[in-house]
Amino acid sequence: MVFSVVSCIRHIVDDFTVVTAFLFLFCTLSIGWIAIQFFGLFETYQDQENIPGNERAFPTTRRDERRAREIRAAEKDVNKMATMLSRQWTDIYEEWARRSAHDWKRQRGASAAQVSALEQVLGYVELPRDYKAFLHLVGGIEFFWNSGHRNILFHDLSKVSWKSTAVKQHAHLLVSSTIGAAALHDFLNELRYDNTAASLPLHLLQVESSLRIFLVDPAACQKVALFWWRVLHRSDLSEEVRRRAEQYWVDHFGSVCPLQAMMVWHNWVVLEVRKLSPMETRLYPSFTHFLDEVANREEVEGTPGWVPESGVVDEARLAADDRRRWEPVLRRYASSGL
Repeated sequence: MVFSVVSCIRHIVDDFTVVTAFLFLFCTLSIGWIAIQFFGLFETYQDQENIPGNERAFPTTRRDERRAREIRAAEKDVNKMATMLSRQWTDIYEEWARRSAHDWKRQRGASAAQVSALEQVLGYVELPRDYKAFLHLVGGIEFFWNSGHRNILFHDLSKVSWKSTAVKQHAHLLVSSTIGAAALHDFLNELRYDNTAASLPLHLLQVESSLRIFLVDPAACQKVALFWWRVLHRSDLSEEVRRRAEQYWVDHFGSVCPLQAMMVWHNWVVLEVRKLSPMETRLYPSFTHFLDEVANREEVEGTPGWVPESGVVDEARLAADDRRRWEPVLRRYASSGL
């Protein structure tokens, strides 16, 4: 009987030891898991302090997916830009040549971090995707043949800025590209606007050395459009001047007035100043469209290095090219009711 009691007690103690050990292990693992979760949440909080506010509510996996999509989109933009650059004539060691898209992608341009830093320096702007792809591929070299101005020397990141002191009448240059220099001249004379009153203080992004090619941000487009759309509809403006402006935009843009679209514009455009006196400017829907025009000029106007004499460029061809580029872009504004 005594032996049975002792044996029973021994089994109970052994079972208690096992249970105790199991509970101790369980508690240890639980505390470890809680600690890992706590520090993980702390690190996630720190990460969210370094990302834009509109992304902080997303789980980490969704954030990663978004960043992956952005990387794929950037790679796609770079591939498209490399193909576009392969159409350009480049001045390599004073000889004209073309490089393949593969060669362009081997170039060492700006990194994504450097482009992001430039956007912050410019005032936390979002540069157009095609221009950012251009910066990734081109480090700022004199390489484009461009009839009329010969080479185009694009700036590297250190020189891209809002400053453009050599160009005084920024708003005039921009509106001239939408209604024509002749109509603008008649506007100013008929309404007796002086240069100060009719010139809005605009910043054009200077991207090359000759002060002829500018990137224009959406805010500048909206500012000019709102001002000049009101001028276009003033009661004291003659019908003749209004028809002249309308004929220009029909020839170059199609049925939709570009000023209408610009009032709700969200895109960067490219302004090309071909001549300051008399004022000749052209507007392109994007940086890619401008590069397309540069490549086409070589095919239409001559061989690399050839500079056409004044009046050689066919204005009708320029108008048709403008309309071909702009009509698809402006078509969605045709029924907007603006």
